[in-house]
Amino acid sequence: LDGEIGDGRFGASDVDLFRVHLAAGQRLVIDVDARTGGSRLDSVVRVFSRHGRRLAVNDDH
Repeated sequence: LDGEIGDGRFGASDVDLFRVHLAAGQRLVIDVDARTGGSRLDSVVRVFSRHGRRLAVNDDH
C-alpha cells in the first residue's frame, strides 16, 4: 500500500488494520515513516496469521 492513512485526530486510540494475502515464499515489508514528517507518532506494527496467531511485532519506542 502506498499513501497516507488517517488525519491525526485520534491520538493514542487510533488503530489501522489491513488484510494482505501472500503466496508461499512471498515476503511482506512494512515501513512506517511518520517521524520524517515531524509526527510524534509512536507506531507499533503487529503481523498476525489468518488464524490470529501473532507472527511478528515491532514497537519502535
